[in-house]
Amino acid sequence: SSIIIQDFKKYKPSLLYIGLVDLLFKHLHEKVDYNNSKDQSWTECFAIYIRNNDIILMEYCSKILKEFEQDLFVCEDWIEFFDVLSKTFL
Repeated sequence: SSIIIQDFKKYKPSLLYIGLVDLLFKHLHEKVDYNNSKDQSWTECFAIYIRNNDIILMEYCSKILKEFEQDLFVCEDWIEFFDVLSKTFL
């Protein structure tokens, strides 16, 4: 019962999804201050942030799309993809 890793192209759609979620967290989720409100859950704080920051969110979405298209979507192999993802964690 050995595990065989398939070609990168087979996994690329799933990896792009993971990369997109990572970019969303990097640009949107980290901007929300969850410590100010002890009465609200993180989801409520995030919803309020989204409601009150539509212009900033549009700018972040442009950055997310640009990074996704220029950095993640063009990856051709595992090493390149994880190299790009590791830069988003720094």
